[in-house]
Amino acid sequence: MSKNHLTALKSLAITTLLLFGAPKINLKIGPIPFYLLDFFILVTFIYSTKLPGRFRFKIPYKSLVNFILVMIVANEIFNAIILQSVLQPIYLIFRMALAVSLYYSISRIVTKPSDLMYLLKYGLFGAFITSILLITSSLPMTRGVSEMILSNTVLTPNADRLSDLLLEQNNSGIRGTSLVGVSILSGAFLNVIWPLLFLMLNFKKPKGALKILFYSTLVLAPIGIIMTYSRGAILALLLISFSMTILQKGKYRRVLSSVLLVLYLGFTAVGWNSELFMFDRVQNRTIATFTNPYDDERESERINAYIEPFQHIANNPRYLFLGEGFARNKVALKKTQKRQNNRADHAVFARAYYAYGMITSLAIIALFLLLTRYTYKRISISSSNNIFSYKLSRLSLVLLIGFSSWFSFGHAAVSQPRGAMLMFFVFGLITIQNRMNRNPNKKI
Repeated sequence: MSKNHLTALKSLAITTLLLFGAPKINLKIGPIPFYLLDFFILVTFIYSTKLPGRFRFKIPYKSLVNFILVMIVANEIFNAIILQSVLQPIYLIFRMALAVSLYYSISRIVTKPSDLMYLLKYGLFGAFITSILLITSSLPMTRGVSEMILSNTVLTPNADRLSDLLLEQNNSGIRGTSLVGVSILSGAFLNVIWPLLFLMLNFKKPKGALKILFYSTLVLAPIGIIMTYSRGAILALLLISFSMTILQKGKYRRVLSSVLLVLYLGFTAVGWNSELFMFDRVQNRTIATFTNPYDDERESERINAYIEPFQHIANNPRYLFLGEGFARNKVALKKTQKRQNNRADHAVFARAYYAYGMITSLAIIALFLLLTRYTYKRISISSSNNIFSYKLSRLSLVLLIGFSSWFSFGHAAVSQPRGAMLMFFVFGLITIQNRMNRNPNKKI
């Protein structure tokens, strides 16, 4: 392993830990927060460009990703001119460019199974941190412990507001939160790393304390996802469990069944209607979704997010290429046009449309679908002689199936830099499947 590759891999590993465990660690200089995660993503990208020619694999759909990045930059610059404000758009461009860079960096750096397993070890620690915080912040008897961590302004910029929210209710369960962010965002992050951790059952099996941490996280992560009480996160968990049952076999199925059984027995022992939980919220909102979806904006927004943009563009043809960007949300209100609060934009498609225009929005959707098709094709040609490639391709499809829930009914993948970082982290991992077929008999 070359020195540059080792440095790039270590930096990407720390990036993985921060992304899934504490992406909001920051140091404020004046009103501007500088994130530790951003620093390691930048270092990762710089060293990935220094890798020798043997690392220059063809990156799938690179041109499409380049187009998306150019359109993000163009839209923010265009709106910076309109808003007569440069600082916020430049800052956002920098962070979104870092998010997209993960697609290129991962595709260059992760060239063999041992590279991916190295990243997953760090992702395991991040998943454990997020799972613990989601659970302890949700349960009333442990909320004080999590509040001490979540109230630290270095770990999360909005610590004061978050601390007040956690202490509002002391005797009942609430929606869990973590250093990743609000419940739905935290759940999405866990739904990405959790299925990938199953690779450690066959490759680089953890030992000692790491083994305890591994199996603990396999159980705690789905509990944390459930305690977000986010329908999208719970739906993703169900999709992951169902698709893993179909696409995997043997040890993966047995471990998954054991984990789900432990979850069921645990929640049953305490009582599904206990005040410690909020399953009534999930039940009520799910019933509302299927019975009276247009009686509540929280439901109608998700439906109209795929209808209203087409109506909007008919009267606003500029939005074919140019949207409003996201920087205007950071600019002083007196400099901005009043945002339409009744917009149905609770989906990546709609939020990307209003920010970057229809073409860019469709490009992001197309990238997701193309990578899903790419993964499906890899499954059909992956060789049983290469067990790592065989397992990875199937887990990649499981991951994308779960990710589709957040992608379809949430918007943070485009509206939040760390959400975009997660999205391009996932997309970057999908691109490495092809090279995992190399040297099938080589030990990890």
